[in-house]
Amino acid sequence: MKKLSIFSAAVLSLAVSAFSQAQQASGTGEVSAQVQFEDVTVSQLVPLDFGVVLPFGRSGSLTVSPTGPQTASNLLSTVSATPAEWRATGVPGAPFAISFPSSIDLTTGDGLNSMRVDSFRTNFRNPINGAEQGAFPASGETTLLVGARLVVNANQAAGIYSGQYQITVAYN
Repeated sequence: MKKLSIFSAAVLSLAVSAFSQAQQASGTGEVSAQVQFEDVTVSQLVPLDFGVVLPFGRSGSLTVSPTGPQTASNLLSTVSATPAEWRATGVPGAPFAISFPSSIDLTTGDGLNSMRVDSFRTNFRNPINGAEQGAFPASGETTLLVGARLVVNANQAAGIYSGQYQITVAYN
């Protein structure tokens, strides 16, 4: 009788196993992805211009805001300064970050005199963490306004000073 019970249990176990397997099904699904890549482009429309400054023999600075008025410290600004204007293009909706050098030098044509420009800022500056970042609008094109601070040395030599800076806009 014991053999019959073991045999009956084994048959019942196989039957339950076969029944539970009959209640399952599996299938294969398809997966796809599209990778989109579009370079970010930047082009300058208007240069950053600090105008004309009169330092009166002492050091000072002139700050050009990307979105507001200029601020002079220890010098006189006789011609209004203007922020730079850039056009940036990229993938609509994609986040981006903007970066600048920490400072650059403006020099006279003969290279004998220089002034420092630093504290570059844009109209995309985050007031909470100071990051220069944004997202491309639906058109994929946005305008960046750039300001900075010009540091004028005491007894700065008169002349026309010029230089270049690099702006980098990258997907973030």
